[in-house]
Amino acid sequence: MLFVPEDRQSEERAVLRQVCAGPKAEPYETARLHRGGRSVDVLPQCHSNP
Repeated sequence: MLFVPEDRQSEERAVLRQVCAGPKAEPYETARLHRGGRSVDVLPQCHSNP
């Protein structure tokens, strides 16, 4: 199941590139899909392991 809304796919790829490029990606506001299909606002923080 895909939790990233269709209109946010490019945003997800950009965040993954940022995490791979450095030790920490800045928090950002976005939305994800609940299993029932409704959109949920989230503020994820991504950290890579050293």
